[in-house]
Amino acid sequence: MTILSRQQILEADDRKKITVNVPEWGGGIIISTMSGTMRDVWEQTLQKSNFSLENMRARFLVAVAVDEQGEPLFTMDDVEALGKKSSAALTRCMVAAQELNALTNNDLEDIAKN
Repeated sequence: MTILSRQQILEADDRKKITVNVPEWGGGIIISTMSGTMRDVWEQTLQKSNFSLENMRARFLVAVAVDEQGEPLFTMDDVEALGKKSSAALTRCMVAAQELNALTNNDLEDIAKN
């Protein structure tokens, strides 16, 4: 096993991206792995909402959807509007993002417990 230097770690391109086809929206959306910071922010939004399931898919999409340059596609100001979109489309994006981010239902339960 190679021991990495600080520089190698900081320069590593470790944020994977996939494109999810969303026929309801007429195209695809890019989903990315969350940065450590974004994961913390997303978990904090869950805690602030007392783990309310309202707009959970939309909040998650804000954390993982990016444009072609890898910049966030949405902000938390978009959650309400996203929540009004097709549940099938949002769920498709969420399932793909959960897999990409190695986020299981058990992880969600652990977050709720803490």
